[in-house]
Amino acid sequence: MKGQNLFSTLKLRASWGQVGNDKIVPNAFLYTLTSNLDYQIDGQLASGYTIQDIKDLNLRWEVTTEKDLGLEFGLLNNRLTGEVNYYDKLTRDALIYKPIDAIFGDNDSQYLTNAADIRNRGIEFGLNWNEKKGDFRYNVGVNLTINNNKIERVNGGLPIQAGSLGNGQITTQTAEGQPIGSFYVYQTNGIFQSQAELDAYPHISSAKVGDLRYVDTNGDGIINGNDRVYKGSYQPKYYFGLTGGLSYKNFDLSITAAGNLGNQIYNGKKAQRLVMKTSKLR
Repeated sequence: MKGQNLFSTLKLRASWGQVGNDKIVPNAFLYTLTSNLDYQIDGQLASGYTIQDIKDLNLRWEVTTEKDLGLEFGLLNNRLTGEVNYYDKLTRDALIYKPIDAIFGDNDSQYLTNAADIRNRGIEFGLNWNEKKGDFRYNVGVNLTINNNKIERVNGGLPIQAGSLGNGQITTQTAEGQPIGSFYVYQTNGIFQSQAELDAYPHISSAKVGDLRYVDTNGDGIINGNDRVYKGSYQPKYYFGLTGGLSYKNFDLSITAAGNLGNQIYNGKKAQRLVMKTSKLR
């Protein structure tokens, strides 16, 4: 580095580590009793207790393994600093609340279990400019993260369905090869304009003129759950931020802004609405 005046700082770094998750409820594997459930025994009223929750007695730590490789640099006497970082973060046996299988007759309850392996991989960029002139100082910084979220494995092999609309329909499915909580929905390509069009095109039994036209994605001539497609996830693909500040003697001002892009939102109220009809009293 001797004899050059371009870089003030230049550092290559790498790391590897494993950690658990301390944000999990500490008694998640313990049964709890519910009281105030009285019952009759031998003609007498007795106080009763029952277990009303479902626990996975085989719960174990989820383990996150992360690898990082980064480059930090400073230019112009460290007035301009920045870093580029690559990361690969794999969480094995992630603890997720999973719906109880429908064969048990309860579609609303869920339980905490080691449900899946989740990988987050991406690149982070950051640039900062700092300068001081007498009593006046200012700084500006920007950062950007490009992240790819993907399910590597689902325990048991079956996708996890969630995002209930309260009418028996679901909106998300966590499956191998897809981002966690991916929206799993029907694709539409218009509205039925006439009865003739309705009769000529595959549709659900309750469809009528004016309804959305669902795409028969697998081409079997039937509209059912097999025609659902993945349409993104709530997981953002891009995270970005902006910071800035200035100061003069004992006065200072700072700003911070942050945002994300590439994530999807499902409007459940638009998908499931109650139509109210009223009539005038005569």
